[in-house]
Amino acid sequence: MANDKNNFDQRLKLISDEPSGLSPESRAKCNERKRWEDREPVFKPAKVFTGRGASVRCVVLDVNAKGARVALDGNFDLPDIVVLRFDQTKVSHSARVVWRDRNEYGLSYRMMSWQRAPSMTQPF
Repeated sequence: MANDKNNFDQRLKLISDEPSGLSPESRAKCNERKRWEDREPVFKPAKVFTGRGASVRCVVLDVNAKGARVALDGNFDLPDIVVLRFDQTKVSHSARVVWRDRNEYGLSYRMMSWQRAPSMTQPF
C-alpha cells in the first residue's frame, strides 16, 4: 500500500504545473520553452549596429516586446550592447546580447528605443 502511495505521489509530481519533480536539465528545458512561447516567429530583415561605426545585416527570427532572436550571415563577434534596426519600419532598439550560439544571438531590449535609424553618437 505504501509503495502505491509513493508511485502516485511521484506521478502527481511529474504532471503538476510545478517543475519541482524534474531533473535540473529538464527544468531548464521547461523554462527555455516557456520563455520562447511568448515570442512571435517572424522573418524580418534588419541591421545590427555595433557602435564601432559598423553594421551587420541580419534576419530577425522571432520577437516580443522584450527582445528578439537574430541570425547573422557569417561569424561576427558582437559587442555586449548593440542597436537593432528593422529595415521595413526603421524602428530601432538598443539591446543587450544575452546569449550567443554560432550565428544566432538573443537580444534583450534596453529601456530606450528610437523611431528612426540611430546615429552612432547616440548613447548605447
